[in-house]
Amino acid sequence: MADPLRILHVGGPGDSAESLPEGLRSSAQVVTVHNPLRALAQMARDKFDGVYVAAEHLQHVVRLGRLLDNDRILEGMPDAVALLNGELTILWANHLFLEWCNRGQTSSAPKSIHSLLRSGRGMRPARF
Repeated sequence: MADPLRILHVGGPGDSAESLPEGLRSSAQVVTVHNPLRALAQMARDKFDGVYVAAEHLQHVVRLGRLLDNDRILEGMPDAVALLNGELTILWANHLFLEWCNRGQTSSAPKSIHSLLRSGRGMRPARF
């Protein structure tokens, strides 16, 4: 039997996979995120067969489209770039940053900037 489809569900803060149509829930593996930035980070880590956005969250599609455009721009930059959350967990990084950290491909689990930069060379991330 073939693997089920993997669907990324972009919803609002209170949404869960239960808000999806029953046919989709029963035939696919659904991963729910609650904003476009999380969707971009999830798409960078995992492969999906499709993205589902409910009609009431169509503004997320526009924001996600802009983030994807920005992702392409940042990926092509000649510098290492990473996007961090408030806990200094890497939500997204371009390929140069990952190569610099000897990571190659991203894993499915976000990593702390501290764990990636620990190298014995005394490097520490700057705080802004």
